[in-house]
Amino acid sequence: MRQQLMKIANALRKTGLSLSKALKRAWATIKLRTEMLIRPVSFSYRKENGEHRFATGYYDPNVLETTGHFKPSSPLVIKYYDTLAEGWRSFRADRLIIN
Repeated sequence: MRQQLMKIANALRKTGLSLSKALKRAWATIKLRTEMLIRPVSFSYRKENGEHRFATGYYDPNVLETTGHFKPSSPLVIKYYDTLAEGWRSFRADRLIIN
């Protein structure tokens, strides 16, 4: 898990975040991904156009691969199945809103 944390933190540092903010956001990303493997989770993030988006979703890699929505991506990308919109969505970890 430490390797995954540092991989995400280093990618976040490239977006201009300080090390401490990158580590905090990386931990939040790992926590969100882990919770989404267990059950649907409610969270929010900032869309590219600046709008805030509230979502409830989960992540099942087996379903993702069988639906053809799987492709390798950056460690910053968080993929999830949106239970409200009933479809696969993704966003970048640097846009996750942390409480």
